[in-house]
Amino acid sequence: MDVYKLIREGERRALKAYFSGEPLEQVCRRFGYSRVRIKAMAEDYKSGKIDIFGPMDKKKFDKQFKEVDQLKARIAELEEAMKMSKIRSRTSSIVDAIDDKSLLHEVRKIRRQLPRLGVRKLQVMLYQRGHDVGRDRLFDLLREAGMLVSRKRLGKM
Repeated sequence: MDVYKLIREGERRALKAYFSGEPLEQVCRRFGYSRVRIKAMAEDYKSGKIDIFGPMDKKKFDKQFKEVDQLKARIAELEEAMKMSKIRSRTSSIVDAIDDKSLLHEVRKIRRQLPRLGVRKLQVMLYQRGHDVGRDRLFDLLREAGMLVSRKRLGKM
């Protein structure tokens, strides 16, 4: 067997191990190539300068590269979405604070007419006036503002 074919066979096996997910350091030790050499061979293969795989292997690895590239693209999309969601959450907290103020203002207007009106009935009245707020959130909001109405105590007869 020709010396160059032996070298090509060693490179082929090293690259095959590298592309199949084996850590770079392990590939270097196993096949006796430096990290720089393996990375250079990988770049040469990706750019099409060398063709060291058989036709079936090439199809298999090209498919894996496409899947990896698709996964990387999806990860980038998700990272961008996370950045946007952080921005939205900051914005939504500001909007929530404004909504809370308008909600409390509306509650004060209602309580001027009906001072002992409880949260559950307030929720219905607020809904009728266009404020769609949940009962628990309204309870928390009024508790924080100190606007909860205490229950009347019924005395013993």
